[in-house]
Amino acid sequence: MPPERWFDAHLDLAYLALQGRPMHWPLSDVRRRQPGASVTFPSLIDGHICAVLATLFVQPWDNRPAAINGSWSYRRTRDAHYLANMQLDLYDQWFAEGYLQRRGHCELNTAPDAYLLMEGCNPIREIDDLNLFYGRGVRAISLTWTGANRWAAGNDAQGGLSHDGQKLLQRAGELGVILDVSHLSERAFFDVVEVYSGPIIASHSNCQTLLPSALQSPRNLNDVQIGRLVQRGGVIGINLYSKFLAAGRATLHDVVSHICHIADIGGSMNCVGLGSDMDGGFDNSALPAEFQSHADLPHLAEAMSHAGVSDEDIHRFACQNWENAIVRHLYHKP
Repeated sequence: MPPERWFDAHLDLAYLALQGRPMHWPLSDVRRRQPGASVTFPSLIDGHICAVLATLFVQPWDNRPAAINGSWSYRRTRDAHYLANMQLDLYDQWFAEGYLQRRGHCELNTAPDAYLLMEGCNPIREIDDLNLFYGRGVRAISLTWTGANRWAAGNDAQGGLSHDGQKLLQRAGELGVILDVSHLSERAFFDVVEVYSGPIIASHSNCQTLLPSALQSPRNLNDVQIGRLVQRGGVIGINLYSKFLAAGRATLHDVVSHICHIADIGGSMNCVGLGSDMDGGFDNSALPAEFQSHADLPHLAEAMSHAGVSDEDIHRFACQNWENAIVRHLYHKP
């Protein structure tokens, strides 16, 4: 039987709203304005999404001619701090209006539970700011987004974890913050895994070795990284962006290949879940060919079943692994 509940560990909900998307509209109505849209609040319920890891995303202003800038883009750290708090205001509004919940458990056919992830710590001016963001509900952080910052090197940069980054991680460990390694450089990844005392995940990363060498992206994890993350008890979220799945337009077969490769390295299906990233920076033409929204998740479950994945393991992938890694850590500590 297909899973009744799904947990998506990477969705840029505030970013989509800041791009002008009316998140409370049905997806069919939004697509009249934005044909490539994949995510709205009604579509999450239609797709049986019971919980999400929702991001605060701010981006350095890009002066290149083809760059996409908006009200999430900043030029100075103090502006990044301000914009992140604006996004938190938006999430607070959605919690108050009932579009998102803060229950601490995953429940079917209602507004999903949302746990907040700061994707890149550029909004943090000084380490004490982490306490402020924690007080406003941020429960997970990634140190970087693509480039380098004060804290660490991202996947498009050289270098590792900085001294300031080590101090920030010490504070994060004291607070019990979940650390997302998806956008770290390889060196920073191994630095972080060695020094961080708290829980570690990769919210939206795939397998580097499943792509041809010319297309291997530093956004994906190599087999050694996957193995080390699993040793730390981490869960890896499968990103549905075709470029990170296959050469050309991906299929659900490619998605299942990445799922099973992680499970093979980890020794079980306990270490992998969904971290779709729909449609944070790409529209549904970049999703796997059989996939247009969360309503198509039963097709993914069917593809996993055809590949020999047991019903029990499909349910683990759909929700249970993220419940163990996120919900149980935050709400049901021993």
